[in-house]
Amino acid sequence: MLRRLTVKNLAIVEDLELELAEGLTVVTGETGAGKSILVDAVSLVAGGRGSADFIREGAARLSVAAEFDADSGVRAILSEAGLPAPASASGSDRLLLRRELTPDGRGRAFVEDEPASVRTLAKLGERLVAIHGQSSEQELADPAAPLELLDAFAKTDSERSAVEDAAAAWKEAQERLDALEESRRQRGEKLEMLDFQIREIESVGPTEAEESALPVERERLLHADRIRSAGEAALAALTEAEGAAADRLGEAARAFGTLAFFV
Repeated sequence: MLRRLTVKNLAIVEDLELELAEGLTVVTGETGAGKSILVDAVSLVAGGRGSADFIREGAARLSVAAEFDADSGVRAILSEAGLPAPASASGSDRLLLRRELTPDGRGRAFVEDEPASVRTLAKLGERLVAIHGQSSEQELADPAAPLELLDAFAKTDSERSAVEDAAAAWKEAQERLDALEESRRQRGEKLEMLDFQIREIESVGPTEAEESALPVERERLLHADRIRSAGEAALAALTEAEGAAADRLGEAARAFGTLAFFV
């Protein structure tokens, strides 16, 4: 719940501090009184889009701060972001968020006076603020919305946290089990491959004498390959190349053949 809102130099608002009590608060006023500016202020401090156009004319800086009641969900977001949790006061946890903008377009965000990112503000804002406008009822289509409403109504934050912790532990255990099963599968495949290779080697039946004989056999095969290559080159020179010896011998045979008519 929003407890306090402080706005400085936002649009037509120069300096405003609004403290809210338990229950419903209604802000009324004629058109142009600045009601929507309060909504813009809450949106800014909840991580909404900021712009230098929001800054009051002539002001050096826009500043919006809001104090909220924090629950276990907010604490989880703060822990994930590495930010301090709010201190308890009178049995209620209060969280202070602050957003600043300057005319040059630069901005800063703070959680409990610690620098934070606007993205973190937005995650906290999703938990703390719900701004309803046209078509806002479509948010109820979010599958998580009914559960959050039910948990909030039943005041079961501690039970919800326990279930979340148990679910996280189960997920971690499942991932470790999957990793072990995958490791066992890969080990089985490797053993199967090694067994196949051993059987292949045993079927060949290598002996110690082959180690010295193999280099000799290799040299013999290389020598045979060189002889084959040389023979193919010689055959090509005799029969396939332009002006090959076989063609020349044929021409000579035909020339001597014509002499038979004169003998």
